[in-house]
Formats: sequence, C-alpha cells, structure tokens
Amino acid sequence: MAILSINYNSTTIGMHHPFIVILPEDATYFDSNAQPKALKTLLLLHGLSSDETSYMRYTSIERYANEHQLAVIMPNADHSGYSNM
Repeated sequence: MAILSINYNSTTIGMHHPFIVILPEDATYFDSNAQPKALKTLLLLHGLSSDETSYMRYTSIERYANEHQLAVIMPNADHSGYSNM
C-alpha cells in the first residue's frame, strides 16, 4: 500500500492545499506485462473541525482501501464548506 501526502499549490485560490492519497497494494503493479487497470476511487471529505488526516487517525481506512482495492483521496478544505472560494 502507498500513502501519499501531497501539498498542492492552487493558483486559483492562491494557497497551498494539502491532501492524502491511499493506493492499495497489488502485485500486478510491478509486472511489466500486466495490463494497467483502473481503480475505483473514493473521495472522503472531512467535517468542519477536522482535516485531511482525520480518517487515517480515527478509522481503518487503510485496511478498507486495501481489502476493497480502492484508491482513496482525502483533501483538506480548511473551513471552506467545500464551496468555491
């Protein structure tokens, strides 16, 4: 499993925007003869008093992602309410 912590500089809103991506473990990733396959993706949005790390700290999201072969994306929205700024 891969856990990526990314800090994206958004020129649209003029600030850095952190997010976390979890990619499940799969032996075919290292097989050069295997056909690439698309992963189902789950976008997890945190609540007002949380951040992008909340699901990793308080749930078993890594295990669920691995068991169900899901790519999970958890962005940090600060206190934006997920609205366009």
